[in-house]
Amino acid sequence: MESVVTPRTVLHGERTSWAQAPPEVATWVEARLGSRVVHWDDRSGGMSTGIACVVTRDDARSLFVKAVNGSENPFALQLLTREAELSARLPDLPGVPRVLDAGVVPVADDVWWAMITPAAPGHTAQHPWRPPELTRVLRAWDPVAVILHETPWQDISRLPPFFTAWSALAADHADPWQPLVTSWLDREARLIELSSGTTHDQPVLSHLDLRADNIMLSDARTDQDAWFVDWAHPGLAARWVDLALLLADVVGSGADTCTGGPIDVMDIWRRHRIGSQYDPELLVCVVSGLAAALHRLARRPVDPQLPHRSRWAAAMSEQMAPFVRQHTVSVA
Repeated sequence: MESVVTPRTVLHGERTSWAQAPPEVATWVEARLGSRVVHWDDRSGGMSTGIACVVTRDDARSLFVKAVNGSENPFALQLLTREAELSARLPDLPGVPRVLDAGVVPVADDVWWAMITPAAPGHTAQHPWRPPELTRVLRAWDPVAVILHETPWQDISRLPPFFTAWSALAADHADPWQPLVTSWLDREARLIELSSGTTHDQPVLSHLDLRADNIMLSDARTDQDAWFVDWAHPGLAARWVDLALLLADVVGSGADTCTGGPIDVMDIWRRHRIGSQYDPELLVCVVSGLAAALHRLARRPVDPQLPHRSRWAAAMSEQMAPFVRQHTVSVA
């Protein structure tokens, strides 16, 4: 069988296999399920290097288990506990699996945390993005966005600090992207101002991490064509932000026309139910802001707990660079 190579632009690391997990984790899961695990299927993708596995009970029902060793990886523990907490506050959403159980799993001197949700059937959206899959995702996301935007929420977006990379690059004359800074500083300030919403464009509940490895596409034609997972970062943001982040992932995957791909993200923005109500410049600024942030991340020392993050950031920013340069204002 031909091995499947995960594109560099998909965030993925070497995860802990279910077979490698301490027996206490399986015991905890089986106690919550009320039945034995008779089959398991490890999954890849995402920031964490912990367990991500579809387990099948002896009654043939499948569920998804995420678990991390919080003693070894406090950052992953923070993300998973945050996901469990915030997911429990979400309304019922089409295509969003509910958290069935979550909690601490004592393992000798370590502290593990595990979370169980229904298994989202299908496969993750692929990189480079393909037009039919993007169409399916946008169609499935629309009813989710409608409910999200009507849901009261307290936490604000964490995006603005992430959009400050151009300001940081302004002082780094050794960075190869530094000559582009002049074109982006004013636009970066405007993006930071508008991405959190305004008096006339009230912020709404948003996913804030829409990218291919957080989206599952059904392999069979069902009422639910796509599933949206990993809700560790929901918060209040301008109503156009989720669409812009998703299209930024399309650009980073190498599927936009600027890198010879088949998808014109600017055209999709102009025709979309939400995007059509806003200046395409907002999409341009989101893509460039993320590109600069990922470019800087790729140039930092590699985090030994997340070595795959640097490789992913480098691949994404490399694919985004043509889009950034295409929309950079020339300075004489």
